[in-house]
Amino acid sequence: MTDTLIETITRNYIKGTHKASRPVDASSMVLINWRGTEPRILMGKRNPAAKFMPGFFVFPGGRIEREDGDAPHAGSLSEADMARLARFVSRPTERRLRGIALGAIRETFEETGFRLAVPASDAPAPMTDPSWVEFLSNGTVPTLDGVLYFARAITPPGRSRRFDTRFFVVDISGFDDLSTVRPTPDSELVELRWVTLDEAMKVEAAEITQIILGELKAFIQAGCAPEAVRPFFRAWHGKFQRISL
Repeated sequence: MTDTLIETITRNYIKGTHKASRPVDASSMVLINWRGTEPRILMGKRNPAAKFMPGFFVFPGGRIEREDGDAPHAGSLSEADMARLARFVSRPTERRLRGIALGAIRETFEETGFRLAVPASDAPAPMTDPSWVEFLSNGTVPTLDGVLYFARAITPPGRSRRFDTRFFVVDISGFDDLSTVRPTPDSELVELRWVTLDEAMKVEAAEITQIILGELKAFIQAGCAPEAVRPFFRAWHGKFQRISL
């Protein structure tokens, strides 16, 4: 299925002449809940009025903001994942790479209300970003412990908005509170669903999300092994391609 979807993306968004805008850094978080007979992941339906992927189901996420790399936090990504994040990146500073992961946590909180956090050991440094101010207001800080860098995809040049999105995976089964906010018609995500992997493959989603879901299923079936190859999808010489990180 992946090869067919890659061919579709090449045909619809890469073949022909396109004025390509520069992609901006973005990240998404795949929350996995292993409670029950099979794992479930959280997906949300984008507002039908949105300019990018309207009405499609996606993982929580969005563009990286200036303060993400400075947010107080606990834990860290593995050295191997930091090295993977740095590949094919100009000026891969530790702050920038850390901010990509923390941005996924912030966006998840903004869109779903779920805090991937642990109690703060000290009073965190003050932040100006309203989302971070709210996140930190209950005495917790975001945690990178257990977060795995899973995949990367750059929006092809034929789309009106382009993002260089990194996908992260984390098992949240051990968290006491898995509740999420109730979306409104004006929310960025107007519906939230905990779905099995098979159910996820049936929701209305863009081609790249379908590709990532297929890769995710294989990654989970392999036990989310730290040594597993991580896929990177990008347009290259007129074709959409998959390479390994």
